[in-house]
Amino acid sequence: MKLRNILFILFCMASVNLSAGIITLRMFGAAGDGITDDVEAMKTALRYSQVNKDTIDGENLTYFVSGKSEITLNHFLLKNINFVTSKKYADQFSMKVDSEEVYMLNVNFDGGRGTYKTDIESWKDFAQESNVVSIYPVPDDLFYFVSLKKESKMLFEEINMKNIHASSCLTVITFGTVYLNNLYFKNISNKTYHVYHSVDEGKYQYGKTIVGEVFAEDIGIFPQRIKVNNKVINHQNIQKMPQASFNFIVSFGEYYLKKATVKNYGSSGVTSDRNTIFKSELINIENFSNKTFSNNPSAAMWFEGTSQITMEDVIITIRNRDSRDLLFDSSAFHIFGINSVANINNLTISGNMLNKGLRGSFIGKNNIRFNNIVISGNYKQAVAMFAMMPLSKIETKLSFGKATINGGTVEFYGVKEVEIDDLIGVTGKEQINFKLPDSSITKEKYRISRSNVKNIFKNDVIENIEIFDVNLKEIQTKKLN
Repeated sequence: MKLRNILFILFCMASVNLSAGIITLRMFGAAGDGITDDVEAMKTALRYSQVNKDTIDGENLTYFVSGKSEITLNHFLLKNINFVTSKKYADQFSMKVDSEEVYMLNVNFDGGRGTYKTDIESWKDFAQESNVVSIYPVPDDLFYFVSLKKESKMLFEEINMKNIHASSCLTVITFGTVYLNNLYFKNISNKTYHVYHSVDEGKYQYGKTIVGEVFAEDIGIFPQRIKVNNKVINHQNIQKMPQASFNFIVSFGEYYLKKATVKNYGSSGVTSDRNTIFKSELINIENFSNKTFSNNPSAAMWFEGTSQITMEDVIITIRNRDSRDLLFDSSAFHIFGINSVANINNLTISGNMLNKGLRGSFIGKNNIRFNNIVISGNYKQAVAMFAMMPLSKIETKLSFGKATINGGTVEFYGVKEVEIDDLIGVTGKEQINFKLPDSSITKEKYRISRSNVKNIFKNDVIENIEIFDVNLKEIQTKKLN
């Protein structure tokens, strides 16, 4: 079944009931003038709405909200509302909501980053990645929703969030179903949305996230000055690095994504984090800013330990990034497979200021297939590199339908089974390298059924390799020193 049909069916199944009463924030004393602090009036309205499951209508007015709030509800139903918050980050609005049903429609939030905020944004030491100290935003998540019931449903539609410095704009922790449709983010310091379908790092996981029509621009970009551990530092002098600016990320559970556009990202453009299922159609990611970088090896498209992957139509264009990104293992597309099965169709990568174009690193038994891929650009290390992780069993299979490489080197290290139907080199200078660290009981199997690439190398350990040219004549590989 096509993803568009799945999205339609699942959206129709959403049980949010909007036929109950409509109340307004002004009924509970809110001014809606963008100046008066209306956070207490909003909390009062939310509590009142529990009686009859009323929907709160903001009447498209602008409400000033500030400070940290926590509230436990049965239903959170909010629509037609504009938010602004404090001019200082220390008093910036954040709200944690425990609720089994959440509905947000036509909600806009302007956090003032780079506009009406008057102080310097703050970051703090967070962890360490690639032997470099990582930093993380001081302000909490803007909206933080929790529901650990399988029956819970959360629907976010027509959400516009801009100019926000916070841990994330929208964080959801649930075993239920999350719908994200028609979301827009711009000038976000860290994460846009992050959905967790586990509370114990995947020991138990349940739930699904369905996403359609999402856009993000300028994610994870520092301003000219930031404050790290209360010390002001200029952008060009930052030694500690942002690690966790993961964009459009879902951790665990099922993740369905259709039509995502990203322009400039920090650590990642789209992230599938240990999902049981990831299915997508129409992803377009580009980066043209020279201020984006991360010490957590960046990737426009990042998979970590996702079990089943199905993708259709991905375009990645990296024209520029901060040179500090090259100090770490940056790539355009990175799949870290752990006993994963993947089918990726129609992938186009064009890259600069990256270490690798396409990167695959594997643990255990993986079966990964690419069909109709095109990779071009200038890379510091390789156009594509596939490698087994140290101490992993060498059981991964890589297969390719049509693959077009425009210059550069492709490396296969430790992967013992590679099949390529049609390999096309554009410049005539492309190079393919097959490497095994040592021989083992399980014999390798390499086959390229049709290729015009002449520079194909293998090391001495490799015995079983078959390569044919465009006339189906066998090509002799060269010795790899």
